[in-house]
Amino acid sequence: MTIQRLNPKKSARTKYRPSYKTSRPRSEEGSALSEMAPGLFLLIFFGLFLVVDVIALGFNYCSCVTLNDLQVREAAKLPRSMAIDATGPVKTGIPAQWKNSVVGAVSGVPAHPETKVEYITGAGGVYVKVTTVATVNPLITIPVFPGIPALGAPATLSVTNMKLIENLRSVVQ
Repeated sequence: MTIQRLNPKKSARTKYRPSYKTSRPRSEEGSALSEMAPGLFLLIFFGLFLVVDVIALGFNYCSCVTLNDLQVREAAKLPRSMAIDATGPVKTGIPAQWKNSVVGAVSGVPAHPETKVEYITGAGGVYVKVTTVATVNPLITIPVFPGIPALGAPATLSVTNMKLIENLRSVVQ
């Protein structure tokens, strides 16, 4: 078995030097250390704070999905008159309990989320559709991004979920 070189014009004695040896030699005056502070500042300001805000937005979205799941389960069990009532458990009671829980208290939802309950007749039966709209504040407001939702301004999250109603007597009540 013979080994062929990819570039036959170069001799076998040519040694390749690593790239760090071909670059300019480092000075021993500490200039690299003086460049570290601005670089670290930019890395923290544009990297860490943005990542923290995106993680907080993901947590807020998950907490809104949890709230919507609780609301759609309750709306499927309750009679229609109680589910669409503005002071009923679906629109007022569950969001108040959610806000008093750890997940709701830690989330960045400053005001009561809006809830819309609809009943849809489909091919398989009657479905209840619950839409929860919440406005969340960013965890760290970054002044460089004043109009970008979830970084410098509040973001509006809308979560919609549907569930089949098993007890059709609750729809007519």
